[in-house]
Amino acid sequence: MKVFCAALTGALLLAGMAHAQASADPFIWLEDVDAPRSMDWVASQNARSAKRLETDPRYATFLAEARAIFTAKDRIPWPTFRAGGVDNLWQDDTHVHGVWRHAALATYRSAEPVWETLLDLDALSKAEGKNWIWKGATCLRPAQTVCLVELSNGGGDAVEIREFDTVKKAFVEGGFRLAEGKQNADWLDADTLVVDRIWTPGDETPSGYAYIAKTLTRDGQVKEIYRGQKTDVAASVLVLRGAGGKAEGLIARRGLTFFENEFLLLEGGKTLTVPLPKKAEYQAYIDGQVVFQLKDAWGGYGAGALIAYDLEALKAGTAKAELIFQPGPRQAITDVYDTHDRLVVNLLDEVKGAVDAYDRRDGKWTARRLALPKDATFTVRSASGESDQLFVAAEGFLDPTSLWLADAASGKAWQVKALPARFNA
Repeated sequence: MKVFCAALTGALLLAGMAHAQASADPFIWLEDVDAPRSMDWVASQNARSAKRLETDPRYATFLAEARAIFTAKDRIPWPTFRAGGVDNLWQDDTHVHGVWRHAALATYRSAEPVWETLLDLDALSKAEGKNWIWKGATCLRPAQTVCLVELSNGGGDAVEIREFDTVKKAFVEGGFRLAEGKQNADWLDADTLVVDRIWTPGDETPSGYAYIAKTLTRDGQVKEIYRGQKTDVAASVLVLRGAGGKAEGLIARRGLTFFENEFLLLEGGKTLTVPLPKKAEYQAYIDGQVVFQLKDAWGGYGAGALIAYDLEALKAGTAKAELIFQPGPRQAITDVYDTHDRLVVNLLDEVKGAVDAYDRRDGKWTARRLALPKDATFTVRSASGESDQLFVAAEGFLDPTSLWLADAASGKAWQVKALPARFNA
């Protein structure tokens, strides 16, 4: 009997090994995303899909309709708060790359905003012989007139970063300029940046991202402030900025995997681990509180909980988590933002959208729901760090998308833009 059991066990092991070999992923080689074989396979699949779509008799009609909607003159110019007004990147059939432009808030709210062009990306692309794609701007607070503009040649992850003066409407001569690469940069002060990038060949993770962060001054001085592990997915440093725009702290984020992180406070040349589970995400910094969201249950809090740590207590090693919001079984947080004095939480509540503004007083967080349309989902398009205003887009199945200007302090909201109806509801 023992001989039979042993033989059966051996047979099962061999069968299991054979099954494991047979079920091994035949496309594992695609994990090498930059390999010529992988790129050739992607190109062939794209060609197959394009042929199937383009030979459909409905294709030309659908393409024309989609292009008309995408380039329509009456679409909403999505705003970003800056310098007391709003910025917008506008693309149309004339400006394929786009125009970065600015308008006063009052005129933006009117039917015919008065726009001031800051940077014409089509003209820049032509002048420099590049295919510049807009990737955003990080502007120095509180004035927000000098910005770090990110441009991608072709739209990939790698960007070139240049300092831009929005008053002069020109790149700053002799200003900050970082050559193309997978990188992030933020202002530490007017003359210093915090940058994570691939500083020298080979200083990159297996995913092709940086794991070393340094400060960079106007006179070219470079100082390493954090080094992750080469085996990380990526590592970067977040600047915690107070209401007046001054940097009040630095937190390093180690991407252990695509879903797991470690956060460390950089203080006085030391790194202090922030007490968090690996599945947590940084969300905001407001009123001296560092806000995180838990992706798994931890420390008595359920999955999805929004918690905060006091920055000074973190520096002293005495921090205790404060609960801001614990989603119920039919709730889910979709995004978190901060205005000057409020933490803004965008969520789904019973499959319906809602936006709550949280105020912290005496260590307690209280919520006020914004007066937005019912039966819609919401996207916070921009939140002002200089006031408690925010722009919120509302979308429904039957109602055209609309844009609302909301006040996080009072909870009031006003519709400022709306798309025309594209079909008979």
